[in-house]
Parts: sequence; structure tokens; C-alpha cells
Amino acid sequence: MDKNLIYSKFAKSLNSYNNNAIAQKQISNNLISLLKNYPNHHFDQVLEIGCGTGLLSKKILDSFIINNIIFNDLVYETRFYIEKIMIDYDQVSWSFLPGDAEAISFPDNIDLFISASTFHWFENIKTFFKKVKQSLKANGLFVFNTFGTN
Repeated sequence: MDKNLIYSKFAKSLNSYNNNAIAQKQISNNLISLLKNYPNHHFDQVLEIGCGTGLLSKKILDSFIINNIIFNDLVYETRFYIEKIMIDYDQVSWSFLPGDAEAISFPDNIDLFISASTFHWFENIKTFFKKVKQSLKANGLFVFNTFGTN
């Protein structure tokens, strides 16, 4: 995967992304529906991988009690979209962790890793999943989708 090309393509499409992300909106709704089946609706520490313009981010914040949320994206400029969203959630502590999620370090004790439509861009998913497991709190959740034939 050419991460520079991926960065460039997504950075150029940020302003039109939400209007064209029909499948991604449906996927975000499905992930939230699945997560609502889990008995715990309160998360101390959440890390969203590939937050983009915040389609899933807003749904997470509207659906669950979150103390702290960390947003990650390869494209640094997505931070400005997240900043606009977070104005409405001043009770939630948040930070932005820019960079390639395969290459950056994650903090420990994450109760929920969540990601929509991101992992098909990754080069070594097994290594990435091991990294997530190392940062995930005991009994934590890892909720995601990916694209494939099945």
C-alpha cells in the first residue's frame, strides 16, 4: 500500500466525503447497533482508528457514555472535522493521534478500539491486531468491519 497516495486521495476528498460515503454511513450504523448489544454502555478510554470526517465518531459519542476518546487518522487534516464535532461534547476528554495506525504507538488500557472501513488499507493486519491486543484492557472490545468477498 502506498500510504502517501492514500493520504493524498483522502486529503483531497475531505470536503465532499460525507456526501458520498453512503456505504460508510450504513457500516457505521451497523457497528453502533452491534455495540449496543453489549451490556456495557460506558467506556473510560476509546480509540477510534481511521476517524476521517467523524461519521462513526459522532455516532459513538451520541450512543455511549465516554470519559476519554482518542481519534486517529492517517490524514492530519481530519482533526479539524473532529474539533468541530467535539464542540458539542465538552464533557468528554479527547485527543487526536495522527499517523499511520500500523506505525504509531497506542496508549495502554483501551476499553474500546473501534474502526469503520479502515483495515483494508493496511499492509500487515496480523501484526496490527497483535498491537491492538497489547493495548486493550482485559475484557475490552475491538469492534470493526472490513471489506472482502465474504
